[in-house]
Amino acid sequence: MMNKGDFEQTPVFLGTSDPDFHVPVERVYASANILREMDASVTEKVYANRGHTISEDEIELVNRIIF
Repeated sequence: MMNKGDFEQTPVFLGTSDPDFHVPVERVYASANILREMDASVTEKVYANRGHTISEDEIELVNRIIF
């Protein structure tokens, strides 16, 4: 499938845990690659053994990326 569109370097953060039983880490890597192909400025971070949750570290990182 060919993705169309241009993110024009829009910042995108993808955070996940390995393992995450809801979203496999391979899916996150695949999504990051697709977004990069569409010219997004992707930051990805994989946390060890955190499960499917949002951490304070992720919130702080996203705030630095956006602001």
